[in-house]
Amino acid sequence: MHNFLLALSLIAIVRLPATITLPSGTKADPVFQACLSECVYECTKPKGQEQKSRAECIPECKVKCATSKAQLMLGTATKKD
Repeated sequence: MHNFLLALSLIAIVRLPATITLPSGTKADPVFQACLSECVYECTKPKGQEQKSRAECIPECKVKCATSKAQLMLGTATKKD
């Protein structure tokens, strides 16, 4: 399933016009989003009598999927003028 989502993300990236910059290394990065989505899905599935909440899974999955500091942050950074 993860490979399927990754392939769909890559197909979408290839179809973008050349003038659009890809959000690589940001929270909007399609590869990061696909990885995070799949990880949270797998993490929240019931395992015997135990089931984790999304709130418990998201920090673990961010660490697993992140490729930059920006992807590990909570919220968005504020810009100083």
